[in-house]
Amino acid sequence: CTVSRTVWFQDSQSYAIRAALVEKYKLGGVALWTLGMEDQSATTGMRNVALAIAPDVLINTLSIENTQAMSVSFGDIFALKGSFTLKDKSAVAGLLVNVEIKRASENSWSKIAESTTAADGSISIPVTMANSAAFRLSTAGTWEREESTSSEEIVTVRPKVILEHLSTQKNGVPMQIKGTLLPRTTDATATLQRLIAGKWQNIGASAATDSTGEFVLTTSEPKRGVVIMRIQIANGPQMISSSEFSIVVR
Repeated sequence: CTVSRTVWFQDSQSYAIRAALVEKYKLGGVALWTLGMEDQSATTGMRNVALAIAPDVLINTLSIENTQAMSVSFGDIFALKGSFTLKDKSAVAGLLVNVEIKRASENSWSKIAESTTAADGSISIPVTMANSAAFRLSTAGTWEREESTSSEEIVTVRPKVILEHLSTQKNGVPMQIKGTLLPRTTDATATLQRLIAGKWQNIGASAATDSTGEFVLTTSEPKRGVVIMRIQIANGPQMISSSEFSIVVR
């Protein structure tokens, strides 16, 4: 003989219908028995209902500190500051925040760090970069709060020139000034300049940076005294100047 049985089980539709009762009757929430054994689409259905029940709006604010007009030198440390509050300006503590970056060569955002808000609803992340990039902060939506994304803030990285030279040199003797351009760039043109009568003037022959961004310039000074110099580097249309330095010629 044939025996028919009717089996009832939960699916995404039934879970969504039950979850909708939370909003209808203003209930405290909904729970799953034996979490993890249900159809994955069921929890998705419940989450969609939860997010639709007018969660609190989260105010997500990003600011950048320790920069000069949103610009830093290569390798310098700056800080990403985040503030998270509700509409009534009350701080949201213990909130998981994603720190995201988009570099100039990229079309999509990628997460580089996570942080949890302090009691005052803030986070602070130290960052150092080799190239310019945009940053933003994001949080996931929950039963209580909407997902949030901060404004995008772009930080520009200025190249840095690191120099190696003697502080004193005998007059008439050739001296070498070594340097490195960061980020490391090949075939940029480095030129030694001397401050003469208040104006920078090129001296000696220029040199190209090698594959590691390094270069060597050679000059000599016929007279005793203190000379003030700097290195100027042409990298395509970009002009980069090192810090001024002094050499005592004896």
